Amino acid sequence: MITTLSNDDQPRRQLLEELRHSEEKFRQLAENIGEVFWITDPSKNRVIYISPAYEAIWGRACETLVNSPQAWLEAVHPEDFDRVSEAAFKQTTQEYDETYRIVRPDGAIRWIHDRAFPLRNSSGKIYRIVGIAADITERKDAESALRRSESDFRIIFENAPIGMALVGEDGRPIRCNRAVQRMLGYTEADFRGMHFREFTHPDDVESDLALFQELVDGKRAYYQVDKRYIKNGGEVVSARLTVSMVHDQDRKAQYAIAMVEDVTETRKLEDQIFRAQRIESIGTLASGIAHDLNNILAPILMASEQLKDKLSDCDRKKLIDIIEESSKRGAAIIRQLLTFSRGLDGIKQNLMLNHLVCEVAHLIQETFPKSIEVQRSIPSDLRVVKGDATQIHQVLMNLCVNARDSMPNGGKLGLVATNACLTEEHAHLNSLAKPGHYVVLSVSDTGHGIPADIRERIFDPFFTTKEVGKGTGIGLSTVLGIVRSHGGFVTVYSEVGKGSVFKVYLPVVEATVIDLVKAANVEADGNGELVLVVDDEGPVRETARKVLEKHKFRVLTAESGEEALRLLFEHRGAIKLVLTDMMMPAIDGLHLIRTSRVLEPKVRFVAMSGLDEDARRSALSGLGVNEILFKPFGSNHLIQAVQRALAA
Repeated sequence: MITTLSNDDQPRRQLLEELRHSEEKFRQLAENIGEVFWITDPSKNRVIYISPAYEAIWGRACETLVNSPQAWLEAVHPEDFDRVSEAAFKQTTQEYDETYRIVRPDGAIRWIHDRAFPLRNSSGKIYRIVGIAADITERKDAESALRRSESDFRIIFENAPIGMALVGEDGRPIRCNRAVQRMLGYTEADFRGMHFREFTHPDDVESDLALFQELVDGKRAYYQVDKRYIKNGGEVVSARLTVSMVHDQDRKAQYAIAMVEDVTETRKLEDQIFRAQRIESIGTLASGIAHDLNNILAPILMASEQLKDKLSDCDRKKLIDIIEESSKRGAAIIRQLLTFSRGLDGIKQNLMLNHLVCEVAHLIQETFPKSIEVQRSIPSDLRVVKGDATQIHQVLMNLCVNARDSMPNGGKLGLVATNACLTEEHAHLNSLAKPGHYVVLSVSDTGHGIPADIRERIFDPFFTTKEVGKGTGIGLSTVLGIVRSHGGFVTVYSEVGKGSVFKVYLPVVEATVIDLVKAANVEADGNGELVLVVDDEGPVRETARKVLEKHKFRVLTAESGEEALRLLFEHRGAIKLVLTDMMMPAIDGLHLIRTSRVLEPKVRFVAMSGLDEDARRSALSGLGVNEILFKPFGSNHLIQAVQRALAA
């Protein structure tokens, strides 16, 4: 695949990122359909993808288009050049659907049918143009042959690589070539006596009949339409149909010549593009609201922890616990949405999965139908893994939801966690497995099971056996991506009618329970150090101030980068640490840190952010800032980060 994407094109990375998640499927479709599939960036007049079929049809290297996006026009036949070039330069303002000739380097002339359509972002702006160019030389040759001689017509008709049929004015096939028979699964004898509406998709019958009648009545010379056929056996076939009418000397309709191209694989590829566009829209929306939502949740979480310490009444403490847990759950939902929409990078830390698995078990017991019996086995001695808790929670929930959906009439859902050790012999059974110790998370069901013929495809992006509108096909592909990003692997065992078992293997790390408890409880008071808190959100700023003051720090606050720089100048030498938000108007966190380094080289920093982005983490690391708090965070996490920064 040829892709070029500059570092400053971050807002458009999502589309290609989602395509990379489905690289195998994308390549399989784009590189094997025999048509040229291309994507351009109209704002920069740049080709970012061209399928290998370009080299086969044009006889020119794909790289030439990357270097010179208009190079394809050089092959256009001189008689067609002006028309095609004029239409090509208007693709962003009007429809582009052109048929023309090209001259290959070896002198051969090929006929091309070239179409393009735009992709729009959430604001309606066109940011990609996607096109498909097909070599229709055989079809053009077939049309010429029909005019030249009847004998040549018979030969070409039967052996044409595209479907061809002669249809009477009553809509009944007179003759269908082998390509049509293969495409629809009917023999020549089957077609006799049938009307084309009998093998046309019900939703397309009315429009197709109307167009055909206009052809019979002489109101149009031909028509071309994309439609669907029902194959013998019930499978739906997407096709591009071109129909023209043959008349006698008195202009009376005799029979129609129909040419049918199977475009099922092309449609699948287009669906991939549109799904990726929708996913990008989700990512854009998620990024837009995540920062604000995290700013809302941050003071709620910190304040609830502080209130709980001051209450003695058990009932009131329970209410505070509810507020705290709800805040954490809201933050987890935001992170889960960002994980799906932007990628699988996350903050990995040493985890004991007992509580996480118990939380998932409790959640599904509360929300799944009562006809599903949840059986769980979660030992207390699970070993430690390194991972992102939110992502592992997402893995378990996706597997549990799939298990639920496979048991519409009820059944048993098993959620089991165990320690396991894989030997060299066992590791050879899976290409991603390595010998060693693992924590195994198993989700089983007693549902309908997975047929053997589709078992290898269940992890493919966008593959789903559910009805349209009831499944996106991204659940299991997300599971596989998350588990692999944690260094683990997934196994599946299933029998039709008996259910399925999914096992997630996560490698363990050397860490003890005592180590984890100590790491979680480090929360020492300060010694009167002066801390500057900078955040344009008042609730975040004031709650952080109260937490720090409770732990014996002195605190100054600033609502902007400008005010923070003024305070740093006024209190030179006194301020020991700056706790700053990263996203602020005018002077943002990165600018503030860079400038502060000049004013106060020894001051320490802790960054706060409502979004977890690799680019921002990398920039902070380059400035020597290693403590980053991703909102919302608890008061203990705040104090621990401040203490670590001061001690560094």
